[in-house]
Amino acid sequence: MGKKKEYPETKNHFNKNYREKYFSPLEIRKNDDLTIVVRGHLLIETLIEMLLQKNLEQEKILSDRDFTYFMKIELIYSLGLIDKEFLVILQKFGEIRNAFAHQLGVSLNDLKKETNEFVNRIGEKNKELDKLFKANKTNLKLLFGMGISFLLGFLAKAVFD
Repeated sequence: MGKKKEYPETKNHFNKNYREKYFSPLEIRKNDDLTIVVRGHLLIETLIEMLLQKNLEQEKILSDRDFTYFMKIELIYSLGLIDKEFLVILQKFGEIRNAFAHQLGVSLNDLKKETNEFVNRIGEKNKELDKLFKANKTNLKLLFGMGISFLLGFLAKAVFD
């Protein structure tokens, strides 16, 4: 494979201006479900694209084709950049995002089963978060936002380290 790309200025910008700013508990409480889901999806997909660019010898393949979110996560899984459990978490997140993109007026409470599955799978990967999730189990929006923050941190580490 070719030389790995570095994103030093982006790492600092990403951590300070996105993850902490948009997905702190205070910010999660201030925003509506749609904002949290769509903003989270945009940031997660951006990191997935950066991860692919970092690990593909011919990164131009990404710009020459119209890859869907689901194709991108399958690709990072196929490249061994994430494990099966993380793939399932990203798939569940994509399903929730699609519900928001294609159904007017949907909320996380309407998707309680899917949201809980997303959160529980993250809790299985991270025991500290699992404790926080259990302590806040009635606040789906906060749980979902913390789940997004976990995904952003995990993907940012994979891209920037």
